[in-house]
Amino acid sequence: MNFNKIQDIVLVEGVYPILPFASSVKVVNIRIQRTDIESGTRTKDLQRITTKVALNWQIQPSKIQQVYQ
Repeated sequence: MNFNKIQDIVLVEGVYPILPFASSVKVVNIRIQRTDIESGTRTKDLQRITTKVALNWQIQPSKIQQVYQ
């Protein structure tokens, strides 16, 4: 970010000059992440149903600017 505006480039690993009063860097995790969700409900005939769902998701490096906005 340069003066609180998102730049068009994505910095990969390495050393970059950053001016602390004008620029800042936001670190975003782009590894595959897992979210576990558990939910329960009852049917019309009063039987209980429970479900467990595991969702694997990842932010694409090319879409980080859109996600951050």
